[in-house]
Amino acid sequence: MTAARSSVKKGDRVLVLGGGGGVGSHLLQLLKKYGASHIAVTAAASPSSAEAKRLVGLGADSVIDYRRESWWERKAGQSPFDMIVDLVGSYESWQRATKRGGVLKTGWNGGRYLTFVGDERYMQIHSLTGIFSFMGKMMSRALFTRIFWPFYPKWAHFMDLDPSNGNLDELVRLVAEDEFRPILDRRSPYKFKLSEVKKAMKRQESHRAKGKVVIQIASGL
Repeated sequence: MTAARSSVKKGDRVLVLGGGGGVGSHLLQLLKKYGASHIAVTAAASPSSAEAKRLVGLGADSVIDYRRESWWERKAGQSPFDMIVDLVGSYESWQRATKRGGVLKTGWNGGRYLTFVGDERYMQIHSLTGIFSFMGKMMSRALFTRIFWPFYPKWAHFMDLDPSNGNLDELVRLVAEDEFRPILDRRSPYKFKLSEVKKAMKRQESHRAKGKVVIQIASGL
């Protein structure tokens, strides 16, 4: 929620990479609420599929089927995006997004690249050296794009682990006022027992969940 509220500007054209999952399904709603004028999303979904219609219902204006289209290639007459939100994670995505004359504006023109996952979907850090290596890459890229911002979009890695920042209260209010819809994966909620928790973890790891994977701790909630 913080990412959508603090990063998007009114009238922004936004591209969300991997917007069909749990985070993306909710981020689409918030981006549109906080001012995005056009949201494109990459997903394994043809334009006429039920999944594409679901994403449009959540706020997407167009769906790019990454199995058939190259999202980093700007079509004739298409304006570049003001911001890319990366929910997939890879250095290759950053390289593709920053091609000259590509899909994302330069920093001079207000372009931003916001990633939730960094260069790797799963971080494997086994030592202090690994921590410094990871942090070094993130900090150096952020610094580099701020120094050379006229030529590159500003890059930022988003991480918000503060439960006291008021976001949960704000989300509860939006839900109560029908301005935000929590999206659960069709197999959720799972029961709080070992066999069900294992199923939930496998579902999460499959990257096929269309919404949040939830484990119900107590009955009646």
